[in-house]
Amino acid sequence: SDTMLYSVANAFPKTVFVLLPGRVHAENVAGIQFLPEEVGYLAGAVAGALSPDGRLGLLRGGGQPWLEPLEEGYVAGFKSRWRRMRVTVGEGAEGVWELSSAGVLLSLYAADGADPEVFAAAHNAGIQLVVTHPEFLDAASDTVVAAVDFDVAEAMLRVSREVRDHTFKGRVFAFDLGSGVLDVVINPALAPDIRAVAEEALEDARAEITAGLVEFDGLGL
Repeated sequence: SDTMLYSVANAFPKTVFVLLPGRVHAENVAGIQFLPEEVGYLAGAVAGALSPDGRLGLLRGGGQPWLEPLEEGYVAGFKSRWRRMRVTVGEGAEGVWELSSAGVLLSLYAADGADPEVFAAAHNAGIQLVVTHPEFLDAASDTVVAAVDFDVAEAMLRVSREVRDHTFKGRVFAFDLGSGVLDVVINPALAPDIRAVAEEALEDARAEITAGLVEFDGLGL
């Protein structure tokens, strides 16, 4: 728990502790926060570019609270490509069939862990997925079109550099899209023409966020 961490941190003041994700209240504790809505926007823009119509799918699995703002960004990104869209929300393997019945062909799979049953159901239903971890690309390369990438190792490295340089101060290290720690990975196994469309949408969405043109107003479902 946070209370236990701060108790330990207080007992070892010369040691730096990192809480991921977390908020900081001690001089020797770093909290790492990501802004998942921004990378979700990228993923939604890619999905919107690859979608043949305005049917947006949200397939939910188990996970942490960060998935909600990720979905928020995803919806905004998809909406930027399809002003009129129809949204279907499902959960787990059974939810795949709900999406399929609604005609959804491409969906976000918002989950912290890969469920083989979900990937199998999506494969059988002919639904492609945007997933929340790059390793899911290997788990279902024929079903996944893109993956959200949070480079935790790079975030930790940036904290450790400050510790090494004796410039560290306990605070929250917030990483947005401009930090280079967040990104979307396109499945390299996609057909070249489809991959080109996805890459173009990704670059356009990055430019929109960098230019400050994107606002997040909640899921609005």
